Amino acid sequence: MTQNRSDILATVRSRLAASLLGARSTNVLLAGPWGSGKTTLLGHLVEQPEIRDHFVLLTYSPWETLGTSEPRAGFLRYFSAVLEQAESQASAHDDGVVEKLKASAKTIAKACQPLAAKAVEAALTGGAPVPFLRALLSPEVIETLWTTWVPSEEGPEPVSEIRKARAALRKMLGALAAVQGKRAVLLLLDDMDRCRPSEAIALMDGLYHLLAPQEELLEPEAPWPLSCVWAVNVPVLEEFLHEQFRSVPSFAPEAYLEKMFDRRVSLPPLTSLGEAESFWAEELLRRKEELASSGQLDEWVETTCEEIGKEVARLVKALDYSILGNLRLHRHVIRSCLDYWLPFREAGRESVSRSRFSRQARLLLLSRAFPGFRETVVIRPEHWFRFLGLANGEQQSSDGGVAIRHAGDACLLTLLSDLGAIEHVKGQWRLVDERATALRAEMLELMTAGH
Repeated sequence: MTQNRSDILATVRSRLAASLLGARSTNVLLAGPWGSGKTTLLGHLVEQPEIRDHFVLLTYSPWETLGTSEPRAGFLRYFSAVLEQAESQASAHDDGVVEKLKASAKTIAKACQPLAAKAVEAALTGGAPVPFLRALLSPEVIETLWTTWVPSEEGPEPVSEIRKARAALRKMLGALAAVQGKRAVLLLLDDMDRCRPSEAIALMDGLYHLLAPQEELLEPEAPWPLSCVWAVNVPVLEEFLHEQFRSVPSFAPEAYLEKMFDRRVSLPPLTSLGEAESFWAEELLRRKEELASSGQLDEWVETTCEEIGKEVARLVKALDYSILGNLRLHRHVIRSCLDYWLPFREAGRESVSRSRFSRQARLLLLSRAFPGFRETVVIRPEHWFRFLGLANGEQQSSDGGVAIRHAGDACLLTLLSDLGAIEHVKGQWRLVDERATALRAEMLELMTAGH
């Protein structure tokens, strides 16, 4: 039986919640391609009563901070604000603990300043956006946190700065949870894979070494008081790691991530035709409701909606491409189709031919998913031969342009073949001149209509 996306999210959410509510803290990789529903899942997770009862919830998206600050400085500023607000959230008020949390908020806020200054310096000098692997907390900040949270009678200071920092943070995070009547802290990190590689890896390394539970450092008598969920597109993150460590012999991104995460929970892309049909039904119903509310649901629109509904199964098969495993893109393509087929009331409009639905849907997919290719190759006939030369391995290029970026894209090549513009003959892609010319005309027509 085909599951819809809501069922899939509920199943994965239950598995993720069970992992987090276990006896020990955990470091979870929530893996899924872009548009698979990771952010939606995190939103559902924090609404679960058992999660809210158990954890102080921290949510951070470094991508959201890029407009105002370097991501690591943004996290420290956010974390500082959480500590500063501990008093207003306290259920078991302890003046001494609250004052220490507020003092630590000021200490951590100061750590933002050198990171922000370095980011500005790099921007002004044209250097790298972030000095790679610069320490998240300075020795001075670590010393202050240690003095605040670790009594001298607990024994000698660790020689390692990182162990010293973690010892202080263990006490601080435990206090943050305790004053709010919770058992632990849960940090949810999203959209790290949408940052620049150097920023993403610097943030990931810094947070892992300071805040994430680490199996070899967990002591049964003093469990680590924070669990983490990192929602990422794993292939993108592996590319980021490869970019940063390309000079390290035999570096393996997969082994690096295996070291960091003790659990992995995965969200699949959209692969079920049945699930895709449900998307069409949902979007068609939503569009009819929108048109009805604005007084535009006339007999013509009703008839066209019925015709589209009859063709949904055929449309889903026509759009069975891996790129539409991205749920967000899939919905956008459906909406583009409905925008094209259900225009506002205007004189003289004609009914949409059902025989054209599938082809028009593919044209709109090409426009939506590959706009750069459309505008630099499809409507520029002189660029087809360079693109196909690259696709066939007959030419080499290092300019990073649209043609080279898409020359190895199996999804795009298959789509162009299904549209008749190219064909695969004896192991080589060839241009079908007349069909490529027709495709150009169709693309220009779509662009003239605003698509």
